[in-house]
Amino acid sequence: MPGAKNSFAALDAVGDDESVATASSVQEKEPVESCSSHDEQEKDSASGSGRRRTLRNPLVWVDLEMTGLDIEKDTIIEVAVIITDGDLERSVQGPATAIHHSDEVLGAMNEWCIQHHGASGLTQRCRDSKVDMAAAEQMVLDFITEHTEEGAAQLAGNSVHVDRMFLLKHMPRVVAHLSYRIVDVSSIKELARRWFPKTYRKAPRKALAHTALSDIKESIEELKYYRKAVFKDPRQCK
Repeated sequence: MPGAKNSFAALDAVGDDESVATASSVQEKEPVESCSSHDEQEKDSASGSGRRRTLRNPLVWVDLEMTGLDIEKDTIIEVAVIITDGDLERSVQGPATAIHHSDEVLGAMNEWCIQHHGASGLTQRCRDSKVDMAAAEQMVLDFITEHTEEGAAQLAGNSVHVDRMFLLKHMPRVVAHLSYRIVDVSSIKELARRWFPKTYRKAPRKALAHTALSDIKESIEELKYYRKAVFKDPRQCK
């Protein structure tokens, strides 16, 4: 997210939250990590098309890059997904793709987006991408339905309620597959800032790379930190 001097600032809970980022299209000739799972405790469940591998208590981490934050006029230009188990110990990486848009749409971005998406190369990747919004939605939906049961996984991320708004408008089938509940790391961060300020100040700093996969991974690491530093070890609970 941009800083306080732009329209994204309202979503920066403490000035460094990121809800959007970048990555290359899986249909473009740019390298992306494969959708391979690292979950030794994955369980197989029957589905109409064969066997489905599901993570225990899954979280679906989604990061979007948009042309701005106005839900009425702005749109998604990039999406990336990682699914973790509920303990954040195992993960499977999914699609990371820039979405094609015309120069007219890209030229209408606000100043922050023009600057940062241009610098990261995302603007050009959107011009070059062969993936439209419908194809991107299908890619994400195929991935999450392969690894999660309908209604079982929560959407997770930083300020992820914003991502959910744009998903509802542009990728509604993705939202329909997920639980109505969300896991927003920004909320945990804000509570830590108020109740555990010393712990909060030691939280991992973000690289602010403004790339989708980077932002998701940083959010996962951030939640791992708060789990260890703030939450009580379940083995100590009576």
